[in-house]
Amino acid sequence: MKHIFTFLAIIFISFKGYSQLILPEGIPIKVKTLKELSSKKAQVGDIVYFRLVENLQIDSITAIDSTAEVIGEVIEAGKARSLGRPGKLDFTIDNVKAADGQNIRLRTTPKRMIGKDKTGGVVAAAVIFAPVAIFLKGKEVVIEANKEFLVYVDSDYTVNAAR
Repeated sequence: MKHIFTFLAIIFISFKGYSQLILPEGIPIKVKTLKELSSKKAQVGDIVYFRLVENLQIDSITAIDSTAEVIGEVIEAGKARSLGRPGKLDFTIDNVKAADGQNIRLRTTPKRMIGKDKTGGVVAAAVIFAPVAIFLKGKEVVIEANKEFLVYVDSDYTVNAAR
């Protein structure tokens, strides 16, 4: 009975004008920030929103539309401090919704890492060794709106997309 239902579902999808696409692991996707991010305002746990720069197409069929919401999260944030120490800002770019509504997991490296993933982009603090450094404040980290990033699909996905 289960096989009959699956067969009928595939036929139904075929007649409705949908195609099943394989979204391969490691395929690159360009995303851009929707609004400015700043180490001065950001807090750990804040949601960060992105959009695709362009539609992701496979065989001339849109698998992920450029209007799809891409979601990430701030994982480290800190304001600039004295002694010239800059602010810190690190975030993830986690997932995007495909044309059929399923969440597609993303990563920031072209190849899957084995073991602990230590791909964070933490800004290193710089200390200036001078007596005046006590009065110097470091710079905040600011990522402008529409800043582009390259991310990759984390594993193979089958996506039902309109032809």
